[in-house]
Amino acid sequence: MRRPVRCQCVGPTIPDSVKCVTSDGAVQASAADLTMKWMLAEVVKALIVANAFLETELETLRAAVSMGYARGKLFEEAKTLPRDRKDWYD
Repeated sequence: MRRPVRCQCVGPTIPDSVKCVTSDGAVQASAADLTMKWMLAEVVKALIVANAFLETELETLRAAVSMGYARGKLFEEAKTLPRDRKDWYD
């Protein structure tokens, strides 16, 4: 009967919290691959959250910057100002 051993993978592919009790090299590699896919999924989730945070911060900054200062570099047109602005020159 083979004695179960902990996965001996190269590099930090399997976190300490994951216990792998196999003695076959192919199964160890498969466990490491699944763990890396799990870690990659967590990284993608964190990137999505960070992207959403940065997009909301960008919207806040776009609202704070005037259209004249941005010189038309923002995508939105100023909807509150009339194009001719005749009412400004009383």
